[in-house]
Amino acid sequence: MAHNNLKVAMAKYMAATGKDTLPYADAKKHAIDAVQMAGAIQCDRKCLEAQFDAHYKCTGKELKANAGVGGGTKKNPPPVNDQDNG
Repeated sequence: MAHNNLKVAMAKYMAATGKDTLPYADAKKHAIDAVQMAGAIQCDRKCLEAQFDAHYKCTGKELKANAGVGGGTKKNPPPVNDQDNG
């Protein structure tokens, strides 16, 4: 669910800006919004931000505007569960 929410947010971002990259801070905001919309509204935003920062370590970088879904290789295909895969 969260990946799907982020996928929608990234599509809107790209349509509005014409860019396919965004600053890490903006990506983090969109990602946390997506997680909370998917049902984690009870989670403290600062806690989610700390987890995001600890995992991604991208502060100050420009990131591709994508939701991190899909991909995979022939050896390691992506999951097929739409709930988990967005």
